[in-house]
Amino acid sequence: MSFWKIQNQEEQKGELQLYGEISDIDSSWWDGAQYITPQKFLDDIAPLRNKQEIIIRLNSGGGNLFVGLQIANILKGIQAKKVCMIEGIAASAATLIACACDEVKLYSNSLFMVHKPKAGFFDFGEDSDFDKVSNMLKVCKDSSIEIYKQKTGKSYEELSAIIDNETWFLGQEAVDFGFCDEVIEQNLSVEMTESRFLIVNSIAHNLVGCKNYDDLKRKIMSNKTNKGGNTNMTKEMTVETLQKEYPNLYNAILKQERQRLEELDNIACYVDAEMLHKAKYLAEMSAKDLCYEAMQQGKIHFTNYQKDWQKDRQDSGVQNVIGGETQQQQKEQNINYFAKVLNQKRGVKS
Repeated sequence: MSFWKIQNQEEQKGELQLYGEISDIDSSWWDGAQYITPQKFLDDIAPLRNKQEIIIRLNSGGGNLFVGLQIANILKGIQAKKVCMIEGIAASAATLIACACDEVKLYSNSLFMVHKPKAGFFDFGEDSDFDKVSNMLKVCKDSSIEIYKQKTGKSYEELSAIIDNETWFLGQEAVDFGFCDEVIEQNLSVEMTESRFLIVNSIAHNLVGCKNYDDLKRKIMSNKTNKGGNTNMTKEMTVETLQKEYPNLYNAILKQERQRLEELDNIACYVDAEMLHKAKYLAEMSAKDLCYEAMQQGKIHFTNYQKDWQKDRQDSGVQNVIGGETQQQQKEQNINYFAKVLNQKRGVKS
């Protein structure tokens, strides 16, 4: 599902819907799916640049910090009045987008979360390598704090403390701290599952990596009690309840996870076994992300691949072409062939 949608509602007003994960990888080169890149975002927000007001409907658990920063800076550069409506969650990188707007409104049980930037590791390294990553994460945190300072007026120390503790704000709490400007006194549908999925406004957010999940659960359940047990509020769900009461959503989540594991299995013989295990069970990466990571780190197993590639080269007669290949050309051919193999395994025509 595309995580955003742009609508031109009126001559002087536009609306942008931003639901789901924020990503930087356009992997359509091997799976044919559509992914929103910063360039795509730039292209599609162009019709809204001359509007007097843009309403941004946000329900995102975050994603890539650099893309979040870039989108936030794009929004800051647009002259129109920008009103953000948090229709569920604004967490992690999504909070940067919210804070780039002139006004931020949220529902009484919408959630706003800030935490320390994170990085994944799929290789061994020396101390200097990890120092570089640590320094990068510190810079990322400082960049986020600069945006938060402009919105809240809080000090670096105050903001650093809530970031370090992974802080969740519920409704009015986000207004009281300064991240948001107004509470809409209307409750969204919020469900929690045993498998750490938080379903807000019919959008499922995977919170497996949430450090303070238990505190968040208590906060949400307490809010339900204080509101008199409104059935439209939050209830703690089991997998069985999710399957019974939300069969379409349950089946969609199940299908998505099965497809993710199947796609990872399809490239198992080409990637490092440790990377594959982490992608499946620890980092919960997709096959496209693992493929990209493996290519960057040169951890693709070429045993079977090289045999097939050499056969293709012989069949094509490319070895008879006058002139030698440069190292870069050969690398590009390797990547193109690897993409072709993946597409064939998944039945995608190239």
